[in-house]
Amino acid sequence: MIAMEGMALDKTPGIDEFPVKFFTKHWTTIKEDVLCVVRIFFTTVKLLKEVPWNSIALQHNIHPRHKFLLWLEAWRRWATIERLQKFGIQVSPDYAFCAAPIETFDHSYFECPVTKALWSRLLLWMGLSRTIGSWQQELE
Repeated sequence: MIAMEGMALDKTPGIDEFPVKFFTKHWTTIKEDVLCVVRIFFTTVKLLKEVPWNSIALQHNIHPRHKFLLWLEAWRRWATIERLQKFGIQVSPDYAFCAAPIETFDHSYFECPVTKALWSRLLLWMGLSRTIGSWQQELE
């Protein structure tokens, strides 16, 4: 119940669609069953290895679409020209932002002078002054 403190009564804390109001009203009845399920989960399920970007992706104030895009980017599943060509999809190799011979993930986000300037301006706007690192450095 501590995890739900401060949440609006009509919000759903989990994927089961039960609102906080349901849990607060029926907690004495369902408490043992809920705790039993949680114990079984943590004793039988093998949790995945922690990834460096989980603290970013698991924030509640990020829109689900943006979480999904971050997940795609973190696992390098973004549909770049390089990746599409590996699947045999015919696309123009011209990169939209600069004269790079082919669009790759690293170039698109961190090596392209246009996107590098965009990241720098965004960081400056946020009040941060630092250089942009590689994708791995940024995730950590």
